[in-house]
Amino acid sequence: MDDEQYWALVERAREADPGDVSGSVVGVLRGLSPAEVVAADLAFRRISATGCTWALWGAAHLITGGCSDEGFDCFRGQLVALGREVFENAVADPDSLADVVGADGVDSAFDEGVLDAAWTAYRALTGEDLPMRQGVRYPALGEGWDFGDDAEMRARYPRLAAVFL
Repeated sequence: MDDEQYWALVERAREADPGDVSGSVVGVLRGLSPAEVVAADLAFRRISATGCTWALWGAAHLITGGCSDEGFDCFRGQLVALGREVFENAVADPDSLADVVGADGVDSAFDEGVLDAAWTAYRALTGEDLPMRQGVRYPALGEGWDFGDDAEMRARYPRLAAVFL
């Protein structure tokens, strides 16, 4: 499954139930063959990996009040669930998340269900665990900085800082 096909799958899931995209993704995946679910998992991980940058991690840290490695995986999963436009805008300009996540929406920034959708669908289809995952190439994170430095965070994310600092 290529990235275009995966994004089409996400859009079908979003249309089916915008309030439970991760559950809808599982439903869409359950309509595929086991081999297609494995391919969808790889496409998801490939797409999610493009967002693995310090810039996006800093935004996640600011929005959530702290963000571990696992939390950042969940954060990127939720961005995928929000759709291609939101995800690609956030990767290009993390401060654009100010248009998406309000101060009252912090809890929804993590959605483990999207990360586990292929596992859940594969198990439902086969009764077995998803096969060993192929490696995905992650981009270089770039140069980091202290996420606890409020002045730095305000300079990098003026719109998000206005909401979360």
